[in-house]
Amino acid sequence: MPYIECHIATGLTKARKTQLIRDIVKVTHESIGSDPKIINVLLFEHPADNMSISGRIHGEEAPRRRAEGTSLSLGSRKLSTQPGRPEPDGCAWNRAVE
Repeated sequence: MPYIECHIATGLTKARKTQLIRDIVKVTHESIGSDPKIINVLLFEHPADNMSISGRIHGEEAPRRRAEGTSLSLGSRKLSTQPGRPEPDGCAWNRAVE
């Protein structure tokens, strides 16, 4: 029985939240085949001032991007930002910190 938590900024109308829940249930059903009747979704609303997206707090400008072909070192692990190069473990983590 999937249990999905979705944290969003406050301000969506009831209709938009209803559609969001329906979309989450539909995608979950299509992705893993769970019966929609057993998919649970909880929405948690937070003031936008309390949220940080990609390291930016509400209202801040996005940080400048790294130059192409540079790398980021995390201890013994080095992540490449070269275009076309596969990301470690198939994730997009290094894009989130650029």
